[in-house]
Amino acid sequence: DIGSGLGLSAIAASILGIGRVVATDSSNISLDLIRANVAANGRAGDGTIRALRLDWEELATSQGGLRRVPRELRGGVDIFLGGVITYVIRRSWALLARLLKPDGRVLLAERREAFLSDGGDWSQHFALEAEVDPHERRYLAAPEKLGGHGRFALFRLRHRSQGLPSVEES
Repeated sequence: DIGSGLGLSAIAASILGIGRVVATDSSNISLDLIRANVAANGRAGDGTIRALRLDWEELATSQGGLRRVPRELRGGVDIFLGGVITYVIRRSWALLARLLKPDGRVLLAERREAFLSDGGDWSQHFALEAEVDPHERRYLAAPEKLGGHGRFALFRLRHRSQGLPSVEES
């Protein structure tokens, strides 16, 4: 869970049966809130959620970024979750592509305008697989059908190309 904030997406993923969830945020206050919410929702004892301080942009733009990837993420990530995080990851797409397993997905809840116009170079690394407009409750399969500035949408992305070397191979 990228930019986890309160940890709600991480908690939901854990409740839905995702085996291991890593909730990341660059704010120590958010990490405290994540831990408190994990405990309040009865998820602390099972050890499936780990709160981790991580600044994705700093990691992506620093020298030796891949060597600084936390061990929890080194084996490959099945799903990246995020909500309203385009500003956090706009320079991190290449790193996310390297960490994501070949059959993994990126699931984002984001303002269409922010994601499509100011989302960084995501389209170089990922293909838009589906977009759900929760207001109209319909799937939009092709990027050229996207519209409605300022509205939120759910985006599902997949690797644009397979065969990227993993963090372990770098």
